[in-house]
Amino acid sequence: MNIPIDSFFSKWTDVSFWNAWDINLRSAWLHDAFDKGSQGKVMFEAHNRCPFEINWVSPNYGYAFQIKLFLATLHFRRLVEVTETGICVIHELRYSGVPMFNNRLLKKIVRNNHQSLIRLKCLLEEEHFRNKISYIGNTITAKAS
Repeated sequence: MNIPIDSFFSKWTDVSFWNAWDINLRSAWLHDAFDKGSQGKVMFEAHNRCPFEINWVSPNYGYAFQIKLFLATLHFRRLVEVTETGICVIHELRYSGVPMFNNRLLKKIVRNNHQSLIRLKCLLEEEHFRNKISYIGNTITAKAS
């Protein structure tokens, strides 16, 4: 991705925006500001609301959270790295709990992860590009007056 890291990180950590790019989510919300210990809920397509808690945040680098499921927990760690070609995003997922439960959901999340990251990239680059065009347009209009 070719957008500033701070712009990327602020959108990437906007929990209410997660369902715009994460194919597996119907909705997500946070009860407090995005920080360690903050709690919220996520709703998967075929599941009830599941509680989650953010357990690690490092600004402009990454964050981790866990989602409580019936007899299991999904542990997510999301990292970002700035390279010379742009931003590289890494999503790690670990499952703990009873092996038989939530197996379909876990497989679906893993299967859709790549598509979700492509969607995130497209949405953020489109928004960034649209904002730049708007700024350029305003500048040109102001100079023409």
